[in-house]
Amino acid sequence: MFERNGRKTGYLLAFGIAWGLAHTLAMRAHIRVDVLVNRVPLRCRQFLHAFALAILTALTCFLTWCAWGLVQESILFNAKDTSALAIPLVIPQGLWAVGITMLAMMAVVLLVEVLCRLAAGDAAGIDALLGPRTFEDETDEALEAVGLVPPRVGPPQSGSPRLGANGGSTP
Repeated sequence: MFERNGRKTGYLLAFGIAWGLAHTLAMRAHIRVDVLVNRVPLRCRQFLHAFALAILTALTCFLTWCAWGLVQESILFNAKDTSALAIPLVIPQGLWAVGITMLAMMAVVLLVEVLCRLAAGDAAGIDALLGPRTFEDETDEALEAVGLVPPRVGPPQSGSPRLGANGGSTP
């Protein structure tokens, strides 16, 4: 019984993590160690942020390619898990691959935005988009969690505004 429940729990954990990664990237909530980066001047720091995002984008695109290759292999061999349920592996692997694909798409979109901001010379905008969250951002999130302030929609807004759909800035 534990093996069946453990296997299903493992599938759910993989879905939850994979599907939450893109949102975590958008909210700048990944764990970061920025001890040295924050001491670098803003003109140089924008390039460090862009370089880190480019590496993340390349890694997530490679991981997406591998995930869909695994799904194709499961389809080819009609792979099933070894539990009594005999779940076709294409189901959990496909759902996991969709989550990884969402992360890759989010990384690509962010990279395009950062490259546009680099071309425009918007170092502060890049730092606000990719830099660490401020003390105020963390405090606001904690107050929202306990219900003392209404929840915000979208990522924390420290720094300069983001570009809107019509090319103008949004608050």
